[in-house]
Amino acid sequence: MTRYHATSNGNIAFTATEELEADRETAEWAAGADDRAAVEARTKRNDLIQETDFHALTDVEMTAEITAYRQELRDITAQEDFPANIVWPTVKIIKVEDSTIEDSTIEDSTIEELDLI
Repeated sequence: MTRYHATSNGNIAFTATEELEADRETAEWAAGADDRAAVEARTKRNDLIQETDFHALTDVEMTAEITAYRQELRDITAQEDFPANIVWPTVKIIKVEDSTIEDSTIEDSTIEELDLI
């Protein structure tokens, strides 16, 4: 397929050299697709891990479920079809906002169950 430069004088066809250069650039871009997808996946993975970082504080006990979830996130790069097909782990956590805990009850608080992916 012939490519063209759009000019004020109309379309001007690419020269053979310009066609080869455009083909090279297109092939180079396509070859980097997996690298770009891997960067995007790692960024998402890091964000998801960061959302659970408060569980890793010294005054908070991390549950086995959160520990496993965080490890599964770290292991996504070892999946067979990474980065083309990623199976993202999920976990359910309970988020307590603006709470006062007295006598094992939560008063004046909002409890929201979240699915993290």
